[in-house]
Amino acid sequence: MKAELKGIHSPDADLTDSADVLSVDTLLVQLMIGPQDAPGEESFDIVVCTPERHARAGDARGPEPDEYTLVLDRIDLALIRRYIENFLRDLERPTWEELATEISRIGKWEFQDYRPHPGEVE
Repeated sequence: MKAELKGIHSPDADLTDSADVLSVDTLLVQLMIGPQDAPGEESFDIVVCTPERHARAGDARGPEPDEYTLVLDRIDLALIRRYIENFLRDLERPTWEELATEISRIGKWEFQDYRPHPGEVE
């Protein structure tokens, strides 16, 4: 089974704007990824930031985690898309759960910490 990027969304910016380069130094991006050529998608969240913003991460607020962070010279939607599509290109696993677990190395999977309630049928 392979995965494909089905959409990109941000609660912090309008990514449908014609400008591919955004004038911010950090942005939460939700990647909608699902099985290739099949219905369905799940969210994988990453923080995209510039090197300058990344260097300031340990300022007065204290350190920020590097996990799920993509550092780019500029917040450029084409670069983000290319990075994710290149990551997914050669990734193949027998099941969606195994595939999603592998994708969660770069983005926080919406079901990553999910544990069924005792007695709940999976």
